[in-house]
Amino acid sequence: MQIIKGTKEFRLKNTIVTLGKFDGMHLGHRCLIDEVIRQKRQGDTTVLFTFDVSPYEIVGGKKMTYILDHRQKQEYCKNMGIDVLIEYPFDRETRDMDAVRFVEDVIIDRLDARKIIVGNDFSFGKNRAGNTLLLEKMAGSYELITKEKVLFQGEEISSTYIRKCILTGKIEKANAMLGRAFSYDGIVVKGKRIGRSIGIPTINIVPKKDKMIPPFGAYMSDVVIDGKTYRSITNVGHNPTVSSDESIKVETNLLDEAMNLYDKQVEVRLLKFIRPEMKFGNLDELKRQIEKDIDEVKRLSE
Repeated sequence: MQIIKGTKEFRLKNTIVTLGKFDGMHLGHRCLIDEVIRQKRQGDTTVLFTFDVSPYEIVGGKKMTYILDHRQKQEYCKNMGIDVLIEYPFDRETRDMDAVRFVEDVIIDRLDARKIIVGNDFSFGKNRAGNTLLLEKMAGSYELITKEKVLFQGEEISSTYIRKCILTGKIEKANAMLGRAFSYDGIVVKGKRIGRSIGIPTINIVPKKDKMIPPFGAYMSDVVIDGKTYRSITNVGHNPTVSSDESIKVETNLLDEAMNLYDKQVEVRLLKFIRPEMKFGNLDELKRQIEKDIDEVKRLSE
């Protein structure tokens, strides 16, 4: 898969393209991508067009955290069969671009779009003045295909809804709308080895700064290592019993497994919220609680 980012200077030919923020790559987004792949014919190039940052960061001046980081989004697009991922710079010039000019300069000229697949509520351009009606009006060199919103339990799936679920600890509901588990990935780093000292060793990864953080606490989880999945329990938070710093940690114990994973790339998938993070009086109290948590994860896994 080709990745185009950090530039507006590109020229593609005969593309089938879907456009949007794609924060989360949830089931609604998957519907759009599936349609792109389904429409592909010999000689076509499938394209997912998104932005390098959330438009809210430029428009609202607020730093955002994301359901998926850039690497995860790239991996997802690759696995779905997208030929080209464009992470278009969303700067003030992009923010102020007239919707008609965006269609002419980007969709028609730079993308050479033959088919455009978007949600029926898609909006774009300055003040979000562009919509599917404008795309339909300007269609000539391209065909417009719009898709209805995907529903979950009677409600429209959206990144905003999923973010709310993650931030309130409703991980199972968020995962159902994502079509996969909310996860962290990274290189295993050395911690303080407190877990090892109490007979419950953990692997530690540092979440990326722009990654969303759910409520601090213990979660039933899966860890993916070299394509194999292991049931585990993960603590997300500061680990106040043994640490006084404010850094956020993702610490995972692999149930019934002992492996040296330092410097290994892993993915930790959160499956279910077990309990909030607590501060214990000593390591013995911490150990007893983790053992209870492990028993609960094993019970839930039966």
